[in-house]
Amino acid sequence: HLQHDFGLGLCYKNREAMGGWEWGHSIDISYDHYGFCMAGIITDMIIAAISITCGIGAFRKKRLQQESLKQGAVKLYCSFIVFACVAAVTFFTGGVAHLMIRIGAISKEPLGKKWGDENSHWLIPWLIAVCSMPVAAFANLAVMLAAYDLSWCALAPAYIFGACIGLVEGVLISEEKLLTNYSGAPSALMFLLTSTACIVLACIKAIRDKTDKEGGMWLAMIGNISTFLGWLVVGSAPAECKRYSDPERDCPYP
Repeated sequence: HLQHDFGLGLCYKNREAMGGWEWGHSIDISYDHYGFCMAGIITDMIIAAISITCGIGAFRKKRLQQESLKQGAVKLYCSFIVFACVAAVTFFTGGVAHLMIRIGAISKEPLGKKWGDENSHWLIPWLIAVCSMPVAAFANLAVMLAAYDLSWCALAPAYIFGACIGLVEGVLISEEKLLTNYSGAPSALMFLLTSTACIVLACIKAIRDKTDKEGGMWLAMIGNISTFLGWLVVGSAPAECKRYSDPERDCPYP
């Protein structure tokens, strides 16, 4: 099991293995169901860094090959750059929000869950994160649709639908009960759905396209399988695991 880091345990800890929750009594009940593990924060930042690096790489490659690229390839590059940039914003701001929650938990101050409350500054990056997350999910789908050389008009509905789900997320953050119970859930569901669609589309494209010698579609399929499994694991965590204030909680996750 991972040792304590930055004052608190990393994520879910096994009560029997650790001999009880050493920091359980120090966590205010207002932090229950609000993630602040260091492993998650680091993961968010790593994904953001990878996303922006890939986006810059795709942008530079597009510029270098601008004259020789076909219209379909340009569309694919542009779609990927949009996805990479939105994903970078999503995971960076999400990581910042979780870090701010963590700092509040360490300071033992109650977590503010309404705009204007004390210790509620984390809502600003969280709002950006949850509103941009469904856009990132459907931008991912748009990349795969661009690989099929569909027109920009055919790609637009994906971005529009993602933006609409983002507005729903904005509404969910406006009220405490909605924030606690549902914020982030629509975005997670959208990532599961779009990742599934991307897996199917990438597999079909990889089988049919004999000219893809670099195996780009197979890599896209593997990436989306990883994304799907990641969101599935996060979404399936029992509610008991997130009751951080309970030193006797029983969580099956390590």
